[in-house]
Amino acid sequence: MKPVLRPREAAGCALPGLAWPTSRAVAPGQSASAFPPGQSADTAARTFAAAMGKSLNQTVFVNNRAGASGIIGAQDVKRSQPDGAKDVKQLVAMAKLQPNQIDYASGGVGITVHLGMELLQVRTGIRLNHIPHNGSPAGLNVVIGGQTTLMMYSGAAALPHVKSGRLWLLATTGAQRAVALPDLPTLAEQGVPGYEVTGWNGVVVPKRTPRAIIDRLNDSLRDASKDPTVVTS
Repeated sequence: MKPVLRPREAAGCALPGLAWPTSRAVAPGQSASAFPPGQSADTAARTFAAAMGKSLNQTVFVNNRAGASGIIGAQDVKRSQPDGAKDVKQLVAMAKLQPNQIDYASGGVGITVHLGMELLQVRTGIRLNHIPHNGSPAGLNVVIGGQTTLMMYSGAAALPHVKSGRLWLLATTGAQRAVALPDLPTLAEQGVPGYEVTGWNGVVVPKRTPRAIIDRLNDSLRDASKDPTVVTS
């Protein structure tokens, strides 16, 4: 796999990231009802949420935050992120409410990012719907286009889309934060303890290649791994 984020210790390793499309009008949303189920305000909130979900082409959840004459619900909204972006804890909560209803893309069955998403489901107890594609770029395109909800992607091609605002990164999957995105938390930091998935690339040569050539190539690769352009790519 081509790396999207590369750790300090080895040029051949990559830290995949969970990517979320910004092409959606909003990320799959949650709203707070300040009153208990069955009360008129809660009924209205759920009616509006269902209608808004159709127009936004998203699921809008209603979470009851009753108590203190509506103050608890208002405080919950105040503490919420204002930009529509989701974090991993919210993603897990949404997935638990609708098993097998949230799609994720991959570049094919059995590759690192597919197995990484399967591990995420095992560790969090959620069930997602896997949609494999013929290569990771094809999977990334459907996430950017909003046809699929998310993807674990380890390709450098994702970074321009992140910088342009077409994708959000929810987390990196390594044990430590990525050098290129030091402000992006790991999955472990966001409530999935012990989670770590890294990809790696290898360089091979034909059988019976002379040792002197192998050593020269090895030295060159080691030098290249220290190049600033490679380290931050």
